[in-house]
Amino acid sequence: YTQVDLAQLLRISLDYFARLAQKRQITVLTEIPSSLLMEGDAEKLQRIFLNILSNAFKFTPIDGHIYCTLTQDNEHAIIRIQDNGPGIAPEFRQTIFEPFRQAKNEILNTGGTGLGLAIVKEFVELHLGTVSISESPGGGACFTIRIPLQAPEGTSISASMQAPEILSEEVYQTHTEPLSVLDPIPVHDEKLDVGPGHPLILVIEDNPDMSRYIIRFLSTKYQTITAVDGLEGLAKAYETHPDLVVCDFMMPKMNGEQFVRKMQAQPELRAIPLIMLSAHADPTVRIQLLEAGAQDYLIKPFSPEELYARIANLLVMKQAREMLQEDLTSQNQDIISLTNEAIMQKHELESVNQQLTKMSKLQQEFISVVSHEFRTALTGIQGFSELLQNEDFSSDEVKDYASDIHKDATRLNRMITDLLDLERMKSGKMSLHPEPLDLNTLLIHLAEKTRLTIPSKYSIQLQLDQALPPLNGDLDKLTQVILNLLSNAVKYSPAGGTILVHSHLEGDVARFSVQDHGIGLTPENVDRLFIPYSRINTEENRHIKGTGLGLAIIREICELHHGKVWVESTQGRGSTFHITLPLHPTVDVVDANM
Repeated sequence: YTQVDLAQLLRISLDYFARLAQKRQITVLTEIPSSLLMEGDAEKLQRIFLNILSNAFKFTPIDGHIYCTLTQDNEHAIIRIQDNGPGIAPEFRQTIFEPFRQAKNEILNTGGTGLGLAIVKEFVELHLGTVSISESPGGGACFTIRIPLQAPEGTSISASMQAPEILSEEVYQTHTEPLSVLDPIPVHDEKLDVGPGHPLILVIEDNPDMSRYIIRFLSTKYQTITAVDGLEGLAKAYETHPDLVVCDFMMPKMNGEQFVRKMQAQPELRAIPLIMLSAHADPTVRIQLLEAGAQDYLIKPFSPEELYARIANLLVMKQAREMLQEDLTSQNQDIISLTNEAIMQKHELESVNQQLTKMSKLQQEFISVVSHEFRTALTGIQGFSELLQNEDFSSDEVKDYASDIHKDATRLNRMITDLLDLERMKSGKMSLHPEPLDLNTLLIHLAEKTRLTIPSKYSIQLQLDQALPPLNGDLDKLTQVILNLLSNAVKYSPAGGTILVHSHLEGDVARFSVQDHGIGLTPENVDRLFIPYSRINTEENRHIKGTGLGLAIIREICELHHGKVWVESTQGRGSTFHITLPLHPTVDVVDANM
């Protein structure tokens, strides 16, 4: 026995197969410490390594992989060598160590003497160790050797010696299977041409061999990028925002747990799934990493198939989560839109309710005003009629009473006509009888008619554009509009004064206006002026009779002619009503019976 650096001895044994690994495109992955000292027989230990490695290369297919680890567990060195070959059936895992015995399996019928593994078992037991076979994660064979680090008590230990050099070809052929039987079992692996549309995997691994191994099989299905430690990995995660991260636990600068916590602390990285790789099977470590935010934990050694499966599962869950998030975002937007729409509808309903309330109030006020007007007119008619029936009057007195009765009856007729006209307009039943007419002639005629009915304190002046051509309109309705405006100008100018009627041509539109110098309106009252049933009561006009329908009817008639009406007014200085009418409007013809 001598003092042996087991790590150096294992690396030297692996070097023998470097040429063969390159020729067969076999990836050899190692996790071997820089040094691990033990007391043992260096030549026998190397023979153990060579025989097991020879067996692994014999059954590993082209483009396969072999994984070799060396760890320390209390008082033992633990060597694991696994491949992704056909493996060894459970019923042959004991007998395969017997001399001249091979597994009676067609796929393992590759030739050989059947002594290699028997020698391994013998030399391991000479060191008071154990050797066992299990199934590797990739489905191949996994050889596990446990050898005490200390020689048996009483064993003579020679001075420390250099590890033996690689055995010569002759010595190697003596103690291992011939190279001719190391031809690997061929397998066919279909590779994908990975393009930009495939998921991006970030692999963080400080062991170059392990990193190349992972990248080699992941790159057949995914885009891949690498980092050698946690700090670089974090920077690349920020830069590329990968779809998934595969990270080693034991790394320099920033270990796996620190990396996970850093990722979880960043909102933009928190949703990226992460698989942690570790040689530690300690459940406490696994639980800590999962609690820190890792989505999965894989113990080395592992098979490509297992890593593939875990990656695929996490990517599917990530995609489902993103789709759900999109749906939730879309639903939230829908809810926001519906909420906004409901708020708008609520505001519209509130506005409509306010308008209805206001209209109801106006109608109540209107009914009160109309009732008063009707009673006043009817009282006059009734009173004068009774006087004429019961008393004897001169012919002049009878004429005066008859004139008063006629005025009250005319007022009643006008109010009833206004009510009927407004209801027809609101229901869409009012149309026009368009005909060519001369607006200037109509204005002159109606101004003269009005002069005959008003006191001498009023004067009506006309400023008419003689170039104004005829227009198409309803003569009766436009007569109603002009008379109403002239009547209002007189009513709301109690002190008398000049009423100015003006007309002129604006393109293909005729415009006329009626201006008074009466009491005028405040700005807020101007806005209410054309609302049906709305009568503006002020200190100045409370004595003036009216129903509040006239201007609403004027607006409806103008709109039926595709025209407009508006007012300019200053309180205390008077008002000017403007009306525009197209010369050739498109108007509906009323039914002859209406």
